[in-house]
Amino acid sequence: MKTFILVLAAGAICAMSCQQQSGEAGTQTGDSLTLTDTVPLSSLAAGGPQCFIQVVGKDTARLSFEVSGDSVNGKLAYQRYEKDSNKGTIRGVVQGNILQVQYTFMSEGVESVNQAMFKVDGDKVYEGRAKDFDKEGRPVFGNDLGKVEWDSAGFVRGECWYLN
Repeated sequence: MKTFILVLAAGAICAMSCQQQSGEAGTQTGDSLTLTDTVPLSSLAAGGPQCFIQVVGKDTARLSFEVSGDSVNGKLAYQRYEKDSNKGTIRGVVQGNILQVQYTFMSEGVESVNQAMFKVDGDKVYEGRAKDFDKEGRPVFGNDLGKVEWDSAGFVRGECWYLN
């Protein structure tokens, strides 16, 4: 039993140590994370399709994209527990490590288009949170990328998937 506890404690210490050494410096306040150390998107773009998954409670989101020059195309799906789910495509531009996209999706048989933003940081991607919404309730992001708040629950690298 003592051996089991020692192994468990060593694993926890190792996990905390690895997290601190990942090079991701930032501060977290509430539901947003401000990242101060980012990896250029060009290091991701060379590898072909990039695939990420986010699991928060019983909700799952999947993001895949491919970068060509300063353009980005991909797929995005949200599977929400006991709420409307949606899936569709993203198309847009790359500015540094920021993806500015239009998300065209189907939800309950209705097609919609929303603006979305994602920040690529190493093996994680953070979704931008809009502070403003238009009269139809669609998110609106300002032109100042420095003022975008990023979701603290990042997407992590995962297996590539395809929409049906």
